[in-house]
Amino acid sequence: MEINNYLALRYLVLLGLEQYGWVKQNVLTYSSEDFLDYILPKTKTRATLNLATNIACLEHDNNIQGNRIHLFRLSQNLEIKLSKIEHLLKDDDIISRLTEMAAGIALETMPGAVNIGSISELKEVHIFQAFAKHYLEAFKGGYKTYPYLN
Repeated sequence: MEINNYLALRYLVLLGLEQYGWVKQNVLTYSSEDFLDYILPKTKTRATLNLATNIACLEHDNNIQGNRIHLFRLSQNLEIKLSKIEHLLKDDDIISRLTEMAAGIALETMPGAVNIGSISELKEVHIFQAFAKHYLEAFKGGYKTYPYLN
């Protein structure tokens, strides 16, 4: 699985977490961008991504028991690669993009923490699609879900 796919999925979910009210902090909104641009003009993009990702990671960690791999706490080598990419994607159509990423995968989705596989499967396409499908259905259904890997 290409790292840019996980970057795009992570960013879409970050947008969704704010847009659908999962988190109270709106780091990716235009007013926040203006504020961070004023304080950190040279590192605004990195600061925005780091702050939004850390908020999402904390939200997931608080709802998943144990030290699990999830979209905002991936394996160390993937996190290092993701940290080197500094551009923000501009995509307002979260639902249609997540639908494309889920690629028609059929699986049962539900609220709360959901085990979608094992860490050894992280690079498999079906795990990427499962992440996308769980968030897609949660955003559409108005509930929170936290897919993770054992």
